[in-house]
Amino acid sequence: MSVHVLLINLDRSPDRLARCAPLLDRLGLPWERVSAVEGKLLPADRLAALNPHPAPHGEWFRKLTPGEIGCFLSHLRCWQLIEERGWDGALILEDDFEPHEACTAERLLRLAAS
Repeated sequence: MSVHVLLINLDRSPDRLARCAPLLDRLGLPWERVSAVEGKLLPADRLAALNPHPAPHGEWFRKLTPGEIGCFLSHLRCWQLIEERGWDGALILEDDFEPHEACTAERLLRLAAS
């Protein structure tokens, strides 16, 4: 069993990528950068289509921000990669994650196997 690690990172944030890379490398698992969707750069009609208000099922009480929509679409891109590659799953991280000293490759592999 292997653990696939996907790191969501905006193209305009190479500094965050530079912070994350050594942390992930130290973990000892292969990882891959996934280009994040910049919500504020999406066309207005696409944002509106993704963000009806009121929501059809009443799930949220306010319109989502372009950043929140971009974040969701970035995660969706990761889920699509998982499906396309036939993986059972993956660890999806955003580039503002904070590592915990108890998080090790061994523990992640045991978790993935369970």
